[in-house]
Amino acid sequence: MTRRRKRRAAISKKQRAWFDSPRMRDIRRIAATASIAARAEMSKCGARTRSGGRCQKPGMANGRCDRHGGKTPSGAQWHRPVLSADPVRRARKLKTLERRRTQLAARVAAMTPEERERYERRRTAARPGTPAQRAQRRQDRSARKGLQQPAATVEEVTPEIAALDALIAELERQQMEIRTEKT
Repeated sequence: MTRRRKRRAAISKKQRAWFDSPRMRDIRRIAATASIAARAEMSKCGARTRSGGRCQKPGMANGRCDRHGGKTPSGAQWHRPVLSADPVRRARKLKTLERRRTQLAARVAAMTPEERERYERRRTAARPGTPAQRAQRRQDRSARKGLQQPAATVEEVTPEIAALDALIAELERQQMEIRTEKT
């Protein structure tokens, strides 16, 4: 698809005279010099190129240019697909996402049991989410790990222990209700 250039409005002879004047040329030269100097002062990307040198494009906030990781999504919702308002682009994006899902499903189905186990471990360990959700999952994992450790044997259940167990069960029930309300 070729892009059409917008037609510029015709400019008057007076405007043309100003653009071609020595004063305007000086302004353009000074602006270009300042722009070149500012670009030279910017930190460079520095990624290793295929030719063995270093990328000389200016780096973004994370230090890399847009071609070497500078535009990497970040934030709490980085893993959510962004759908366009344009119906054609939205349909294309949805089709691409569906194709990727089916390719992944085929690749997972073809894995050996050992590969599948490694894949599942990695997938559950690197699950995206908000920082709060990831912190909660870490806390839950450490709590499960603590529960899997062999506990000291309790000889008898006293009324105090039974009351504490009931309180813990009630608090866990309330916690589950709060989690379901948030999602």
